[in-house]
Order: sequence, then structure tokens, then C-alpha cells
Amino acid sequence: MTGPNYASSQLVPRDDGKSLEFLQMAFSDARSEIAKRMEFRERLQEVYILGSISLLVGFVAAKAALRADFPLEILLISPLFALVISAQLKSHVESIENLAEFIRRGVNPLLMTLGAWSPYWDFYTRQNPKIEEGKTAQRIIAQLIGIHLPSFLSLAFYTFEVSQIGSKATAFQIVTFIIACAMFFAALRNTMKSYDKRKETLKNPVPAPKWWIDEFKNSESR
Repeated sequence: MTGPNYASSQLVPRDDGKSLEFLQMAFSDARSEIAKRMEFRERLQEVYILGSISLLVGFVAAKAALRADFPLEILLISPLFALVISAQLKSHVESIENLAEFIRRGVNPLLMTLGAWSPYWDFYTRQNPKIEEGKTAQRIIAQLIGIHLPSFLSLAFYTFEVSQIGSKATAFQIVTFIIACAMFFAALRNTMKSYDKRKETLKNPVPAPKWWIDEFKNSESR
């Protein structure tokens, strides 16, 4: 599967100075949007982690202090939040990759026609698939720990509490637990599918001047 041919022959700019300025603005705008989305993605995950941990700790503390029945269903808020957050993160990851592809296959090839090409921020890692795969694996592991571990702990604690009730567990509690489990696995699937688009783009060669590729390979072999 190949991406859109941004740099088709009909889009080659005139070398009049204005084209270079426009391309530099396009690169800067796309790169700025990527940075903003990455920052928002990290903050979103941090807020979720703090919220989930606070919810779990608050439930345990309140149950111990009140020494009375406490609505167990409040624990199932965490899987719901995990599903929402994972969907948001998946959307941001895919949007970031779309912007990155615009820079790789849209802006940079046109800069090459003006003799103003330079390696972009992820050029080097994409030359070594193992490095890129390692980075993706690290991101997925971080999301598994940051998003799905709190959700799993909430489900485990809920299961323990319901098991203490035994046959007194209500149909509502059982149904909500099943729904929460479904949300947990849906959120997990979102995380695992988040980087499919980036993996797909790795299969396509990235436009770069031949002299630079040769120089890069020579530097790697030294």
C-alpha cells in the first residue's frame, strides 16, 4: 500500500524563492502541529494515570473509613476512561503519522527539487527498521502500563470485592462487570492498533537524495 503522491510532476514548484519560503512554512506548521499533538497525548495519559490511581486509592480509603457498603460500580469508571483515552490516543497517533507522511513525501521531495533538502527529525531511525520497531514497542509498553494496568487493577479489585459477596451479587453488578471487561479489551485493542499506520509507512521507501543515502550508508559502515 503506497501513500498519496504529494510530489507529482504537476506539483513541482518554480525556483523563484517564494516556493522555498512556502515549503519552509509548510514544514514548520506541520512540525509544530506534530509537537502539539505529542504534548497533548502525553498530558492526556498523565491525567488518566493520576485520575485512575486517585480513584482506586480513594475507594479503598473510603471503604476502610466508613466500614460500610460502598458502591463497587465506581471502580468500573476506570475501564470506561481507558476506552475513551485509548481512542483519543489512537486518533492522535494516526494524525501525527499523517502529518509526518506529508513532510516525508510531500514537502521533502519538493525541497529536493530546489536543492534545499535536509534530513528530517525521524530520517535516521527510519533507515534502521530495528530502531524504529524498538521505539514503537516502547511506546506500546508505556501505554500498556500507563493506561491498561490501572484499568486491570480496578477490574481485579472489583472481582475480589464481588467474590466476597458471593451469591448475594446482583445481576446489575454482574452485567456491569461484563461491560467493563468488554471496554477493557476494546481499549487494549485500540492501543495495539494505534501504530499500524506507522508500521505500514515503514514499508515505503522515503524520498531522499541518492548522494545523502550513499553518504549515510558509508558513515554507518565505518
